[in-house]
Amino acid sequence: PAALDFDVSAVELMDDEVFRLAGDSTEFAQYVDPIPEGTAAALMLEFDSELCDDFEAAIEGTNAHFVEQGAAFDVLEAHSAEDQSKLWKLRKAAIPLLMSLEGDPKPYPFIEDATVPPAELAEYVVEFEEILDDHDTSAAYFAHAGSGTLHIRPILTLKEEDGIEAMHSISDDVPSLVLDHDGAFSGEHGDGLARTEFNPKLYGPDLWSAFQELKLAADPDRRMNPGTVVYWDEDDENAPEDGRGVGADTREHLRYGAAYSSLEPQTTMSFDGTGAEGGEEGFSHLVELCNGCGTCRQTEGETMCPTYRASREEI
Repeated sequence: PAALDFDVSAVELMDDEVFRLAGDSTEFAQYVDPIPEGTAAALMLEFDSELCDDFEAAIEGTNAHFVEQGAAFDVLEAHSAEDQSKLWKLRKAAIPLLMSLEGDPKPYPFIEDATVPPAELAEYVVEFEEILDDHDTSAAYFAHAGSGTLHIRPILTLKEEDGIEAMHSISDDVPSLVLDHDGAFSGEHGDGLARTEFNPKLYGPDLWSAFQELKLAADPDRRMNPGTVVYWDEDDENAPEDGRGVGADTREHLRYGAAYSSLEPQTTMSFDGTGAEGGEEGFSHLVELCNGCGTCRQTEGETMCPTYRASREEI
């Protein structure tokens, strides 16, 4: 919260996992070069000269505060549009970089936009890490620290039952932690299927009952997104006989799951050793790297899929 005491227009965070993956990336290595080696996390503060009475003094005062207080060991300043663009590109590349992590364990976004007041954020993260420790895992951290919407993605293997159960257990623990810090379980992306199961805990019985009544009034046949945001338990007297909107379980409808197995097609070209460090073999692991960000569909500049750019087809 100390950063918000200054005339900043944005406060973003990136952690060492983002820096490490960027350093291994052909496209983003140049952007991470100025980051000092051994940096565990970086807080990116943006200043808008139109919001500051004395722009240079604001930057100087902020830098001095964080270094003198021991919260930072170094400061990088980006005054030119080019240097600023590089830092923002690095920050915005966090998701595709994190999903390029080699191997089956990936940083998944099932509770990533839980939000707490900025003054609560530090303590919230400490307690969140205790939850991660209880499940013998870690997480990647990035995004909107200034608004208290720090994206936290636990690293799990969702091709195994243990990883799936850990995801469900973490999802069940976090709403209580968020409420303890006067926050919201979904501060940016909405509830949807990933949060539906835990909405009764978040909103409480009275408000949850009101949600159900409103849903019944507006959609008595449960034809509109049944089971999304609002659902009924099987033993509820209003539970529909046809099962529409009954039950919610984040362990269902996963991309992978414990029964998942990849299909390795026969290809003319070899895809062995195509991982970042020569690991990960076969075509299927490249398919699994897709995180849906759509960067491959760009028609000009930067990283893209040459086949799509030439044919406008996802082949």
